[in-house]
Amino acid sequence: MLRISWTAKKTIDTVLEEAQTTRLLISKIRKRQATFFGHVMRREEDREMDKKERKIHGVHSHSDVAMGESGST
Repeated sequence: MLRISWTAKKTIDTVLEEAQTTRLLISKIRKRQATFFGHVMRREEDREMDKKERKIHGVHSHSDVAMGESGST
């Protein structure tokens, strides 16, 4: 561990250089955010595809019927 006085005026970058390390936490957070965003977007695309497939095949979910999209007029 580095022995840096709490009164020493050093920047975070200087301390990281002395410790010969990088900010791993920030990079891990960014990576997980990107992964989660991709997961959410794929799920949204899947929902849209399911809706289109149901309309093509004439299958309606309970929410479609409740919303008045049952196809009967």
